[in-house]
Amino acid sequence: MMADQTLQLPALFGGGAHMMPCELIQEASQQVIFVQVNPGETFTIRGEDGSLQCIQGPAEVPMMSLNGSIPPIHVPPGYISQVLMDSVGIRRVVITPNSECYPPLSVSPVPPLLPYVGPPHFLPSSRPLFFLPPGVGDMQPHLPPPHWLLTPYGEEIIPLCSVSACLSSTRPPAKLQPKFRERRLGSPSLPVSKSHTVAATPTTGVKPLQDRHSDAKSANDKPLGIKAPQVSDVQAHRARLSWVPPAGLADGEGRRSCRYQVELCERRWDRTPCAVYSGEACECVLEGLRPATEYHVRLTAVCDSAGRASFVSFTTLSGVPDCPRPPRLSLCSKSSLMLQWKAPADNGSEITQYLLEWDEGKTSTSFRPCYSDTQTHCRLTQLCPSTGYTFRLAALNNIGTSGFSPEVSFHTAGPLPPLPQAPRLVCTGITWITMEWSRPEGLPPEEVLSYTLEGREEASGAPFETKYNGDGLGCTVDGLRNSVQYSFRLVISSAEGRSDPSPVLLCSISSDPPGPPSKPRLQGTVTADSFSVTWDPPQNHGVLESLTYLLEISEADSGTAWEVAYSGAANQHTCDGLRPDTLYKLRLCSITKDSHSQPTESLPVRTLSVAPGPCLPPRIVGKARHRELQLCWECPTAEQGGMATEFCLEMKSTDGKCTEVYRGPSLDCTVTSLLPGASYRFHVRGANKAGYGPYSDATEVTTPAGPPGQCGAPFLTLTSDTSILASWQSLIGCGTDVSEYRLEWRRDDKPPKTIYSGPDLQYEVTDLFPGVQYYCRVQAANQAGPGPHSETAICCTPPAAPGTVPGFAVLERDPTGDSTFSPSTCLALMWAEPSCNGAPIIGYTVALGDQLIAVGNITHYVIENLQPDTEYSLRIRALNALGSGSFCSPRRARTRPPPLAPPTLECASAGLQSLRLRWGYAAGCKAPPTEPVTYDLQMEVGCQRFLSIYCGSSHTFRVQRLTEGSSHGFRIRAVSPAGEGRFSDTWTFSTARASPPVPKAPRVLHLNDGSWQVIWDSIPPMRGDPITYILQVQVGRETEYRQVFKGLETSFHMGALPSNMEHRFRVAACRCCLGSGQELPGPFSPLRLLRPQPMELTGVTLSTTPNNAQATMLSTDEQFAALIVAGLTAISVLIAFALQFLFVK
Repeated sequence: MMADQTLQLPALFGGGAHMMPCELIQEASQQVIFVQVNPGETFTIRGEDGSLQCIQGPAEVPMMSLNGSIPPIHVPPGYISQVLMDSVGIRRVVITPNSECYPPLSVSPVPPLLPYVGPPHFLPSSRPLFFLPPGVGDMQPHLPPPHWLLTPYGEEIIPLCSVSACLSSTRPPAKLQPKFRERRLGSPSLPVSKSHTVAATPTTGVKPLQDRHSDAKSANDKPLGIKAPQVSDVQAHRARLSWVPPAGLADGEGRRSCRYQVELCERRWDRTPCAVYSGEACECVLEGLRPATEYHVRLTAVCDSAGRASFVSFTTLSGVPDCPRPPRLSLCSKSSLMLQWKAPADNGSEITQYLLEWDEGKTSTSFRPCYSDTQTHCRLTQLCPSTGYTFRLAALNNIGTSGFSPEVSFHTAGPLPPLPQAPRLVCTGITWITMEWSRPEGLPPEEVLSYTLEGREEASGAPFETKYNGDGLGCTVDGLRNSVQYSFRLVISSAEGRSDPSPVLLCSISSDPPGPPSKPRLQGTVTADSFSVTWDPPQNHGVLESLTYLLEISEADSGTAWEVAYSGAANQHTCDGLRPDTLYKLRLCSITKDSHSQPTESLPVRTLSVAPGPCLPPRIVGKARHRELQLCWECPTAEQGGMATEFCLEMKSTDGKCTEVYRGPSLDCTVTSLLPGASYRFHVRGANKAGYGPYSDATEVTTPAGPPGQCGAPFLTLTSDTSILASWQSLIGCGTDVSEYRLEWRRDDKPPKTIYSGPDLQYEVTDLFPGVQYYCRVQAANQAGPGPHSETAICCTPPAAPGTVPGFAVLERDPTGDSTFSPSTCLALMWAEPSCNGAPIIGYTVALGDQLIAVGNITHYVIENLQPDTEYSLRIRALNALGSGSFCSPRRARTRPPPLAPPTLECASAGLQSLRLRWGYAAGCKAPPTEPVTYDLQMEVGCQRFLSIYCGSSHTFRVQRLTEGSSHGFRIRAVSPAGEGRFSDTWTFSTARASPPVPKAPRVLHLNDGSWQVIWDSIPPMRGDPITYILQVQVGRETEYRQVFKGLETSFHMGALPSNMEHRFRVAACRCCLGSGQELPGPFSPLRLLRPQPMELTGVTLSTTPNNAQATMLSTDEQFAALIVAGLTAISVLIAFALQFLFVK
């Protein structure tokens, strides 16, 4: 007997959640329990081994009791259980919350469904009793919980539902509850992307992974063990992520689907990982990454259970800098612009250079560099005033060059506006003055100017005040006082500044003007050419003398200017000589001696209409055709009547029937549907509001005879491969009316061309192209004109071999740009495609002398492995399915001589900061080459990096701005019309080292013991090289100097010197090069002459002071030379006095 029991659990997640019933089905000693886990609830089971399994709703888990007993169910604290029996005998265990202790609570969303593992006493049933409740599949997916949720129930007995026990652990901290609930409830749910390429930007609302299997889980299911993903192909903006499926998945037909979710963040601890991919593939490509940025990736897989791998970090490569912003102007003058910009993101590689380009003020699309450096500012000088320059900026680093910034334009300053002329007076009123001025000449029309009018009362002496400021060329100043003199001046302003004020304009206000008269009104009847008006004088007429009225009239329809109709003292006037049916406007003003009043409101008056007069007879425009003709006529004159607004044209045929063929305002008409060779009479009349005028005289017209009818389609017969016979039939019944036949011929889409005109009924067309479709039609004509064309006949000539290849030429370079092309061993050919003659071209044959070379269906070819400086004869022909065409005319070409070998490079002279290099002709050339040769000299600037420093035809070059005592590598090659030769081996040359400077003359001191000490000034070391000194002495009449000392000291002690003998001392500095061990001696110092004197026997010793020692020294060579010059000068003066005394006196 089967017993059913249902155990209902309380709704712990709010009033809207489903109940979680437990249904019991008994068979013999077994009892099957169906546990339905509702959304938002957790079912926790503890196994014999102590492991816990949490089943997350929505799901249904079948359980079986082997001994037939109901398993013990421990409810969370605050709940009570009851056993109830319904009307059909089904017992239900109902678990209800104790509302007094635990009110209903709401929790956050729960994690995805986990696999179920039954306890040892409750095995899953093998019967298919599992089902999904209605509406479970329509539920919204749940978001993954945070890591602090879902702490299992801590009781030893198996709890059926551990929701209440984990409420405290599933709830986030109090400070994070509002944000957590807003993030979970406010995030939109987006469809899971199935693409293998995903963007690395955080994706809000990516659906989390959850178990979608609806079958019951087996008892041997275990948690997944997933390995960390592998990152490969890392670029600046993308990376490839791959992984292997979790271990233990079944193969074959029982393979279970597994979904993966990839989470990405830039830094592991300060940013929340965002889902960027969700799908079933085992790899994905992350795009949109930032260069030189460290990312962390985590993989989550859900098959039957959830598995999450650890974080894997990788760093993207460096990239080119971001596109910089446009430069901005910081300083502007007439001839310079100062620009600044901000450094863009370098994307992991330091910016090494900024490239600023400009259009040189030519307002063109071509830009040239004007600045290239690492600074973020630039000053451009020597610019033109009032000129616009366009700039753009790019940044460079070791990776590459960024894109250019948007173009921006700046203008240099210009000159100040010139001195304006004084404003001109236009008119004055009671309280206003109207003035105008002109734009200065010589300024460009695109320059924007503003004008400032300043004024003041002349008698007050107050400062000028601004009365107007704008770009207009005139203004009206109101609010002025009567009978007061005012002065005005003008100032012009531009973008460059303000001009000086103009000369002053003096003007004054007139006395009060008279008041306006009343509005004019009609008097009497209005006729077609006249009417009378009258008016009343102004209100202050009694105090005004000599008042005159000015009556003005204007045509309102044509918009003509006002004209004076009357001027006098009367208050009425008759206007005559007017045109009928015309609207006129009248206005009136009063005039005194000094001023005039404002005009009155205008009075509209329309004259009466009269019927128009007779029109001139209509005349034919052009020639009459056989079925239509065009007529025109003229309006009747104003003297004959009123203006005609409509015309009526009537036609009378030979049978006397009159027909109206046109009615409207136009002066011409095209009459159609006429009979050829018939006579017609036409007359016209005008009409307006007053009625119709009389008919004009009749015009008689006879239409010409008509052209013949349409011919039949011509018959085309192919007489040969290049000729067709066209024939046609004569028109039935119209043979006498046809004077000639015209045959039109065309090919493809080209316009038709008349190839025959005559009375014959056939014509043979020759010299046609093979494989071309031709079209022809025939047309009959007589004295009336040609008839309609016949239907088009089509004929196609048979195909033939292709024509001669046109445009066969020899090029200087390979048209494909191949760098291996050598003009000394290769010939580049190019030709145009010839006419295929109806069959597609399949290839070409190039004849190189007697050798034939087969070429595919291309229009260029390079012949290789030729002899240098050799002449060849070339021809070409095309090939199709019908055979080969004829060869083109032969063309002779010669290969270039082989490239020149590099010359020998040598150093002609080496300076301290320069090297003078020279070279001869190319190696192997004993005589100068006949063709121009240029030499490319390069200097080594790094490890195997060379920079061209000279390119020209000279054989010498001086390399300057080098460092003293440095070695530099050079290489050279020769470039001739035969091509670029190879580079020579690297030659290394060194700059010279500087010699020490000239020291001062040494000093000799006499010591007490009778010895002598020579002292000289020291010289500091040169670039770290020590300085040694060489002391030499010359005694008496010796011709050579003897070296007595060489060392680092700056003094030398000598013993007693022989008396009454000259001793000449000199010293030189010597530089000892540490690297090479070379000694560079410098020039010797000036001589120091010493003549020792015998010591007196008085026993008095010489003083060793420097002053006494200096007294023992003789004069130097310069002093001795000065003494000789002074003596010669004195002797010359004495001889001059003697000559003057003897000869003059």
